[in-house]
Amino acid sequence: MFRIILRLSVMSLPASLGFVLLASALAPQLAAGEQAVFVARVSGQLQLTIADLSRGLRAALPQAGGDVFQPSISPHSGELAFASRSGGDAELYLLRLGDGAPRQLTDNSFDDLSPEWSPAGDAIVYQANPRGVHQFFLIDADGGDPRQLSFNETDYNRPSWSPDGSALVFDAGGDIFIYDIASGASQALTRDEYWDAQAAWSPDGGTIVYDSFRDGSWNLVQLDLASGRASPLTPAGRDEQGATFTNQPGQIAYQSVTKFPGLLFLLDLDRPSAMRALSIPPESGSPLHMLFGNAKALTLEGIDVLEPDWLRNR
Repeated sequence: MFRIILRLSVMSLPASLGFVLLASALAPQLAAGEQAVFVARVSGQLQLTIADLSRGLRAALPQAGGDVFQPSISPHSGELAFASRSGGDAELYLLRLGDGAPRQLTDNSFDDLSPEWSPAGDAIVYQANPRGVHQFFLIDADGGDPRQLSFNETDYNRPSWSPDGSALVFDAGGDIFIYDIASGASQALTRDEYWDAQAAWSPDGGTIVYDSFRDGSWNLVQLDLASGRASPLTPAGRDEQGATFTNQPGQIAYQSVTKFPGLLFLLDLDRPSAMRALSIPPESGSPLHMLFGNAKALTLEGIDVLEPDWLRNR
């Protein structure tokens, strides 16, 4: 067994200056897939944060008050949706990057969670439990009354859009399903002995990656939609979960919550492999990259990186 301690020399910007510079200046010519908005745990506090992970730069974003979680970037990278809880139920907020304070999108007496922008960028799907069971709702990005999409007696969790906007992938009762927006019908993708959760749909539409609890730990599984074949991506025992697709084709980001908590791993789906560790000395102002086979770990000094979403090319 071995223990790896990661250190990073980071240029941490003042919040006001850093927010303006990062939120307005991150551009397509920078390294795609390493510009992200995420929730950072800093000294036990949760902060909505924007960062260029390849350069080791980060800045706190304006907060809505209370805990913040589940950020989602609009397809054109101009606006951020997120959930926030301040002394009661969770509500959804929108924040235009580089322009002022968050504005509240929902206001009710129950939890609104897991916001996800539609591929067209005109609406947001989310889960809410007005009657005690989480179901899916759709709300225009400009606000207004939400429309309930699903009606079921089982919790529907963590929706992820298909690239064409016609369907959602989600988890319910330990399995992965696809929900068709037009018909309202749901179809099971997994029916196995494992507990499957938190699915993400690839930008090319051909792959779904999800968490699967098997052999005593969480693992990532890749499902090819054309063949129906499910292939484990990560070995047992590391509790790796929470995959999201980055801007790099065929690349996911995920976390190893037991072995390396707070680190963000990047993995190319066509080159998964067993873990090995290789230390690359950092340069000033740059992150320390740790290579685990074909997985690269990114971290920022003194913080845990949680729930990332990636800036798209504009």
